Amino acid sequence: MPESCIVKLSQVNYSSVYYFRIFPEHADLMSHLGVLYMKSGKDAISFSKLSTALAFDPNNCKAIVATASMMQTHEDYDYALGKYKVATQSIPDSSSLWNNIGMCYFGKKKYVAAISCLKRANYLSAFDWKILHNLGLVHLHMQQYASAFQFLTAAINLKPDQSHNFMLLAIAISHLDDVEHARQAYEQALKLNKLNATTDSFKLYLNYAVSLFNHKLYSESHLKLLEASKIFERYAAKAEEDEMDLYNKVKTSLQLMGYKFPESVESTENILSASLVEENSQTMLVVYENPSTTQHEVRKKSSKKKPTETSQCEESPDAV
Repeated sequence: MPESCIVKLSQVNYSSVYYFRIFPEHADLMSHLGVLYMKSGKDAISFSKLSTALAFDPNNCKAIVATASMMQTHEDYDYALGKYKVATQSIPDSSSLWNNIGMCYFGKKKYVAAISCLKRANYLSAFDWKILHNLGLVHLHMQQYASAFQFLTAAINLKPDQSHNFMLLAIAISHLDDVEHARQAYEQALKLNKLNATTDSFKLYLNYAVSLFNHKLYSESHLKLLEASKIFERYAAKAEEDEMDLYNKVKTSLQLMGYKFPESVESTENILSASLVEENSQTMLVVYENPSTTQHEVRKKSSKKKPTETSQCEESPDAV
Protein backbone atom coordinates (compact mmCIF):
# COMPACT_ATOMS: atom_id res chain seq x y z
CA MET A 1 0.00 0.00 0.00
CA PRO A 2 2.63 2.65 0.92
CA GLU A 3 4.66 1.85 -2.22
CA SER A 4 1.64 2.41 -4.45
CA CYS A 5 0.96 5.66 -2.61
CA ILE A 6 4.47 6.88 -3.47
CA VAL A 7 3.93 6.11 -7.14
CA LYS A 8 0.59 7.92 -7.16
CA LEU A 9 2.02 10.85 -5.22
CA SER A 10 4.60 11.47 -7.96
CA GLN A 11 1.76 11.83 -10.48
CA VAL A 12 -0.24 14.47 -8.62
CA ASN A 13 0.40 18.07 -7.69
CA TYR A 14 3.33 18.63 -5.32
CA SER A 15 1.09 20.23 -2.70
CA SER A 16 -1.16 17.19 -2.40
CA VAL A 17 -1.47 15.89 1.15
CA TYR A 18 -4.27 13.39 0.59
CA TYR A 19 -2.22 10.30 1.37
CA PHE A 20 -0.70 11.87 4.47
CA ARG A 21 -4.14 12.17 5.98
CA ILE A 22 -4.27 8.39 5.81
CA PHE A 23 -0.62 7.74 6.76
CA PRO A 24 0.45 10.84 8.72
CA GLU A 25 3.49 9.13 10.26
CA HIS A 26 4.80 7.21 7.26
CA ALA A 27 8.48 8.20 6.87
CA ASP A 28 8.80 7.11 3.24
CA LEU A 29 5.79 9.15 2.16
CA MET A 30 6.99 12.15 4.13
CA SER A 31 10.51 11.96 2.66
CA HIS A 32 9.08 11.60 -0.85
CA LEU A 33 6.94 14.70 -0.35
CA GLY A 34 10.02 16.55 0.90
CA VAL A 35 11.91 15.63 -2.28
CA LEU A 36 8.99 16.85 -4.41
CA TYR A 37 8.92 20.17 -2.56
CA MET A 38 12.69 20.47 -3.05
CA LYS A 39 12.28 19.93 -6.80
CA SER A 40 9.66 22.68 -6.89
CA GLY A 41 12.05 25.10 -5.15
CA LYS A 42 10.21 25.26 -1.81
CA ASP A 43 13.22 24.54 0.36
CA ALA A 44 11.73 25.62 3.67
CA ILE A 45 8.72 23.30 3.36
CA SER A 46 10.94 20.55 2.00
CA PHE A 47 13.32 20.78 4.96
CA SER A 48 10.39 20.63 7.35
CA LYS A 49 8.99 17.48 5.71
CA LEU A 50 12.38 15.79 5.58
CA SER A 51 13.04 16.61 9.23
CA THR A 52 9.68 15.09 10.13
CA ALA A 53 10.56 11.96 8.16
CA LEU A 54 13.85 11.66 10.03
CA ALA A 55 12.03 12.11 13.34
CA PHE A 56 9.85 9.10 12.50
CA ASP A 57 12.74 7.08 11.01
CA PRO A 58 16.29 8.35 11.75
CA ASN A 59 17.75 5.78 9.33
CA ASN A 60 15.62 6.75 6.33
CA CYS A 61 18.22 6.97 3.53
CA LYS A 62 16.11 9.03 1.17
CA ALA A 63 15.48 11.71 3.80
CA ILE A 64 19.13 11.70 4.89
CA VAL A 65 20.50 12.14 1.36
CA ALA A 66 17.86 14.71 0.40
CA THR A 67 18.58 16.79 3.52
CA ALA A 68 22.32 16.61 2.85
CA SER A 69 21.77 17.61 -0.77
CA MET A 70 19.77 20.65 0.31
CA MET A 71 22.51 21.71 2.71
CA GLN A 72 25.06 21.19 -0.05
CA THR A 73 23.22 23.57 -2.37
CA HIS A 74 23.42 26.16 0.42
CA GLU A 75 27.18 25.51 0.72
CA ASP A 76 27.06 23.93 4.17
CA TYR A 77 29.50 21.25 3.06
CA ASP A 78 30.52 19.99 6.51
CA TYR A 79 26.92 19.30 7.51
CA ALA A 80 26.25 17.61 4.16
CA LEU A 81 29.35 15.43 4.45
CA GLY A 82 28.28 14.33 7.90
CA LYS A 83 24.91 13.22 6.56
CA TYR A 84 26.46 11.54 3.53
CA LYS A 85 28.81 9.61 5.83
CA VAL A 86 25.78 8.15 7.61
CA ALA A 87 24.18 7.26 4.27
CA THR A 88 27.28 5.39 3.05
CA GLN A 89 26.71 2.80 5.77
CA SER A 90 23.39 1.85 4.19
CA ILE A 91 24.03 2.48 0.48
CA PRO A 92 27.80 2.23 -0.13
CA ASP A 93 27.33 1.46 -3.83
CA SER A 94 25.24 4.49 -4.77
CA SER A 95 26.90 6.46 -7.57
CA SER A 96 24.73 9.53 -6.85
CA LEU A 97 25.87 9.52 -3.24
CA TRP A 98 29.58 9.38 -4.14
CA ASN A 99 29.02 12.05 -6.80
CA ASN A 100 27.57 14.39 -4.18
CA ILE A 101 30.36 13.62 -1.72
CA GLY A 102 32.89 14.44 -4.42
CA MET A 103 31.24 17.77 -5.17
CA CYS A 104 31.21 18.62 -1.46
CA TYR A 105 34.99 18.22 -1.44
CA PHE A 106 35.13 20.27 -4.63
CA GLY A 107 33.24 23.06 -2.85
CA LYS A 108 35.80 22.86 -0.03
CA LYS A 109 38.56 23.06 -2.69
CA LYS A 110 39.90 19.62 -1.80
CA TYR A 111 40.31 18.58 -5.41
CA VAL A 112 42.24 15.32 -4.89
CA ALA A 113 39.56 13.98 -2.54
CA ALA A 114 36.89 15.16 -4.98
CA ILE A 115 38.46 13.27 -7.87
CA SER A 116 38.81 10.14 -5.74
CA CYS A 117 35.10 10.16 -4.85
CA LEU A 118 34.00 11.05 -8.37
CA LYS A 119 36.06 8.24 -9.88
CA ARG A 120 34.41 5.82 -7.50
CA ALA A 121 31.04 7.17 -8.64
CA ASN A 122 32.16 6.76 -12.26
CA TYR A 123 33.15 3.14 -11.55
CA LEU A 124 29.68 2.47 -10.13
CA SER A 125 27.88 4.26 -12.98
CA ALA A 126 30.14 4.55 -16.01
CA PHE A 127 27.48 6.07 -18.29
CA ASP A 128 26.27 8.87 -16.04
CA TRP A 129 27.10 12.07 -17.92
CA LYS A 130 26.81 14.26 -14.82
CA ILE A 131 29.63 12.39 -13.10
CA LEU A 132 31.82 12.72 -16.21
CA HIS A 133 30.94 16.42 -16.38
CA ASN A 134 32.00 16.89 -12.76
CA LEU A 135 35.26 15.04 -13.32
CA GLY A 136 36.01 17.34 -16.24
CA LEU A 137 35.17 20.40 -14.12
CA VAL A 138 37.45 19.35 -11.26
CA HIS A 139 40.33 18.56 -13.63
CA LEU A 140 39.89 22.02 -15.18
CA HIS A 141 40.30 23.62 -11.76
CA MET A 142 43.44 21.52 -11.23
CA GLN A 143 44.74 22.73 -14.62
CA GLN A 144 44.88 19.17 -15.95
CA TYR A 145 43.42 20.09 -19.31
CA ALA A 146 44.08 16.84 -21.19
CA SER A 147 42.23 14.84 -18.53
CA ALA A 148 39.43 17.42 -18.51
CA PHE A 149 39.17 17.09 -22.29
CA GLN A 150 38.83 13.30 -21.96
CA PHE A 151 36.01 13.38 -19.40
CA LEU A 152 34.13 16.25 -21.03
CA THR A 153 34.25 14.54 -24.42
CA ALA A 154 32.78 11.42 -22.84
CA ALA A 155 30.05 13.51 -21.20
CA ILE A 156 29.20 15.14 -24.54
CA ASN A 157 28.98 11.76 -26.27
CA LEU A 158 26.39 10.72 -23.70
CA LYS A 159 24.55 14.06 -23.49
CA PRO A 160 25.19 16.13 -26.63
CA ASP A 161 22.53 18.78 -25.95
CA GLN A 162 24.15 20.48 -22.94
CA SER A 163 25.77 23.80 -23.80
CA HIS A 164 27.68 23.88 -20.50
CA ASN A 165 29.61 20.74 -21.45
CA PHE A 166 30.71 22.37 -24.71
CA MET A 167 31.76 25.56 -22.92
CA LEU A 168 33.96 23.62 -20.49
CA LEU A 169 35.34 21.59 -23.39
CA ALA A 170 36.18 24.80 -25.24
CA ILE A 171 38.05 26.12 -22.19
CA ALA A 172 40.08 22.90 -21.97
CA ILE A 173 40.89 22.96 -25.71
CA SER A 174 41.83 26.63 -25.50
CA HIS A 175 44.38 25.86 -22.79
CA LEU A 176 45.73 23.10 -25.04
CA ASP A 177 46.47 25.84 -27.64
CA ASP A 178 43.99 24.66 -30.27
CA VAL A 179 42.09 27.86 -30.85
CA GLU A 180 40.19 26.70 -33.95
CA HIS A 181 38.60 23.70 -32.26
CA ALA A 182 37.98 25.81 -29.17
CA ARG A 183 36.09 28.30 -31.34
CA GLN A 184 34.01 25.46 -32.81
CA ALA A 185 33.14 24.23 -29.32
CA TYR A 186 32.11 27.73 -28.21
CA GLU A 187 29.93 28.18 -31.30
CA GLN A 188 28.23 24.86 -30.62
CA ALA A 189 27.66 25.94 -27.01
CA LEU A 190 26.06 29.19 -28.20
CA LYS A 191 23.87 27.30 -30.65
CA LEU A 192 22.67 24.82 -28.03
CA ASN A 193 22.15 27.54 -25.44
CA LYS A 194 19.65 29.27 -27.71
CA LEU A 195 17.64 26.05 -27.95
CA ASN A 196 17.99 25.02 -24.31
CA ALA A 197 19.56 27.55 -21.97
CA THR A 198 21.68 25.50 -19.55
CA THR A 199 24.43 28.13 -19.21
CA ASP A 200 24.38 31.82 -18.34
CA SER A 201 24.87 33.67 -21.62
CA PHE A 202 27.06 36.27 -19.91
CA LYS A 203 29.42 33.60 -18.61
CA LEU A 204 29.50 31.88 -21.99
CA TYR A 205 30.37 35.04 -23.93
CA LEU A 206 32.86 36.10 -21.25
CA ASN A 207 34.80 32.83 -21.45
CA TYR A 208 34.67 33.00 -25.25
CA ALA A 209 36.09 36.52 -25.19
CA VAL A 210 38.86 35.55 -22.75
CA SER A 211 39.89 32.56 -24.88
CA LEU A 212 40.18 34.75 -27.97
CA PHE A 213 42.01 37.43 -26.00
CA ASN A 214 44.57 34.94 -24.67
CA HIS A 215 45.28 33.84 -28.24
CA LYS A 216 45.72 37.49 -29.30
CA LEU A 217 42.59 37.52 -31.46
CA TYR A 218 41.64 40.93 -30.12
CA SER A 219 39.06 41.95 -32.73
CA GLU A 220 37.04 38.78 -32.23
CA SER A 221 37.44 39.04 -28.47
CA HIS A 222 36.06 42.59 -28.64
CA LEU A 223 32.96 41.37 -30.49
CA LYS A 224 32.25 38.64 -27.96
CA LEU A 225 32.77 41.00 -25.04
CA LEU A 226 30.29 43.41 -26.65
CA GLU A 227 27.77 40.58 -26.66
CA ALA A 228 28.52 40.04 -22.97
CA SER A 229 28.04 43.77 -22.35
CA LYS A 230 24.52 43.55 -23.75
CA ILE A 231 23.68 41.03 -21.03
CA PHE A 232 25.77 42.72 -18.33
CA GLU A 233 23.11 45.09 -16.95
CA ARG A 234 20.63 42.36 -16.01
CA TYR A 235 23.34 39.89 -14.96
CA ALA A 236 25.49 42.19 -12.81
CA ALA A 237 23.28 41.83 -9.72
CA LYS A 238 23.93 38.08 -9.46
CA ALA A 239 27.48 38.00 -10.86
CA GLU A 240 30.29 36.81 -8.64
CA GLU A 241 33.29 38.93 -7.77
CA ASP A 242 35.81 36.91 -9.80
CA GLU A 243 33.53 37.07 -12.85
CA MET A 244 33.34 40.85 -12.59
CA ASP A 245 37.11 41.14 -12.11
CA LEU A 246 37.75 39.05 -15.19
CA TYR A 247 35.24 41.04 -17.24
CA ASN A 248 36.76 44.37 -16.17
CA LYS A 249 40.33 43.19 -16.84
CA VAL A 250 39.59 42.12 -20.40
CA LYS A 251 37.49 45.21 -21.03
CA THR A 252 40.23 47.52 -19.74
CA SER A 253 42.87 45.75 -21.82
CA LEU A 254 40.81 46.10 -24.99
CA GLN A 255 40.03 49.74 -24.23
CA LEU A 256 43.76 50.47 -23.97
CA MET A 257 44.10 48.97 -27.45
CA GLY A 258 41.55 51.45 -28.78
CA TYR A 259 38.43 49.30 -28.79
CA LYS A 260 35.26 51.08 -27.75
CA PHE A 261 32.67 49.97 -25.24
CA PRO A 262 29.29 51.64 -24.75
CA GLU A 263 27.60 52.96 -21.65
CA SER A 264 24.15 51.59 -22.55
CA VAL A 265 22.58 48.62 -24.30
CA GLU A 266 21.42 50.74 -27.27
CA SER A 267 24.92 52.00 -27.99
CA THR A 268 26.23 48.46 -27.59
CA GLU A 269 24.10 47.34 -30.52
CA ASN A 270 25.32 50.27 -32.65
CA ILE A 271 28.99 49.57 -31.94
CA LEU A 272 28.46 45.85 -32.49
CA SER A 273 26.99 46.50 -35.93
CA ALA A 274 29.88 48.79 -36.86
CA SER A 275 32.42 46.28 -35.60
CA LEU A 276 30.94 43.51 -37.71
CA VAL A 277 31.40 45.66 -40.81
CA GLU A 278 34.91 46.85 -39.95
CA GLU A 279 36.20 43.65 -38.38
CA ASN A 280 38.80 42.97 -41.08
CA SER A 281 40.14 46.51 -41.07
CA GLN A 282 40.38 47.04 -37.31
CA THR A 283 43.56 48.87 -36.28
CA MET A 284 45.04 48.41 -32.84
CA LEU A 285 46.28 51.75 -31.51
CA VAL A 286 48.23 50.32 -28.58
CA VAL A 287 49.73 46.85 -28.32
CA TYR A 288 49.00 45.85 -24.76
CA GLU A 289 48.43 42.50 -23.12
CA ASN A 290 47.59 42.10 -19.48
CA PRO A 291 49.59 39.10 -18.22
CA SER A 292 47.34 38.74 -15.16
CA THR A 293 44.28 38.09 -17.31
CA THR A 294 43.90 34.35 -17.23
CA GLN A 295 41.04 32.25 -18.43
CA HIS A 296 38.90 30.30 -16.07
CA GLU A 297 35.36 29.02 -15.80
CA VAL A 298 33.62 30.53 -12.82
CA ARG A 299 31.47 28.04 -10.94
CA LYS A 300 28.22 29.68 -10.09
CA LYS A 301 27.04 29.18 -6.52
CA SER A 302 24.12 26.84 -6.52
CA SER A 303 22.48 28.64 -3.66
CA LYS A 304 22.06 31.66 -5.98
CA LYS A 305 21.06 29.58 -8.94
CA LYS A 306 22.55 25.97 -11.31
CA PRO A 307 26.23 23.92 -11.23
CA THR A 308 27.31 23.41 -11.97
CA GLU A 309 25.10 24.90 -11.99
CA THR A 310 28.14 24.27 -12.74
CA SER A 311 28.61 21.53 -10.26
CA GLN A 312 26.06 18.83 -10.77
CA CYS A 313 24.44 17.72 -7.53
CA GLU A 314 21.90 14.93 -7.39
CA GLU A 315 19.16 16.80 -5.55
CA SER A 316 16.65 13.96 -5.77
CA PRO A 317 18.16 10.73 -4.45
CA ASP A 318 16.13 8.49 -6.78
CA ALA A 319 18.94 5.93 -6.74
CA VAL A 320 18.39 5.40 -3.02
